[in-house]
Amino acid sequence: MIATTILLLNAGHEATVHAMANGIRALLSAGVTPDAATAAGITEEILRFDPPLHLFTRWVREPVTLAGHTFTPGDQVGLLLG
Repeated sequence: MIATTILLLNAGHEATVHAMANGIRALLSAGVTPDAATAAGITEEILRFDPPLHLFTRWVREPVTLAGHTFTPGDQVGLLLG
């Protein structure tokens, strides 16, 4: 339950706040003034350009070798998306 609560906080609040702040900063620094016709495209590009969350942890479910490193079930790995 604690992990789910943390996930909801990060996904529902932190990610939204940081995505909006990153996007507004990018728009202001580029001097862009979006209008209704370009808002959807700009929103999608902002989320790709500067995502709010960059690091996620996951657990290995089956043996796999990537880039010369072997992961075994139960290993925790950090995935850096940024």
